[in-house]
Amino acid sequence: MDMKSVISEKKLRPLGNKERLTHTTDNYSVRLFLFDHQADATTYFKTLCAYAQDCPPPFALEILLVRIQTIYPQPFGLVMPYERTDTRPEYLTWYREAILTCNETLRNYQATDNGYANLPRYVKELFDWTILVPAGFDSNSVAGQAILSDSPENSFPPLNV
Repeated sequence: MDMKSVISEKKLRPLGNKERLTHTTDNYSVRLFLFDHQADATTYFKTLCAYAQDCPPPFALEILLVRIQTIYPQPFGLVMPYERTDTRPEYLTWYREAILTCNETLRNYQATDNGYANLPRYVKELFDWTILVPAGFDSNSVAGQAILSDSPENSFPPLNV
């Protein structure tokens, strides 16, 4: 499935559906991997997408490639659900393997956590984003349609980039 085409066709937006984000009640719902250079962040983003093709995540989740305003010297980041606060243990297992594999290609410089609700204030530029889907994901199923739709009552404010 070409997720970029689906995102475009359905006019989906980053943070547009909380079901694609961390499932938690904790304020810390975002994992940020920070990099000095956009090229490094892009390499990590692409490596994670390739890993998800070979070893799909247990459920749909979105990842973003951004430039953020931060207290850290690294302004480029990869945004993904925060594994330590997510209530689904199968995500933590997939996440660990994914990050170990990606770190063989390029190690991330700085990891930090934050909240999805804060991203609209801190994201200064969105370079890319996608939705990683599990094996056998059926976009026409009821569950697939719920994941591949955005609604104001189940989303965060749009990124102002």
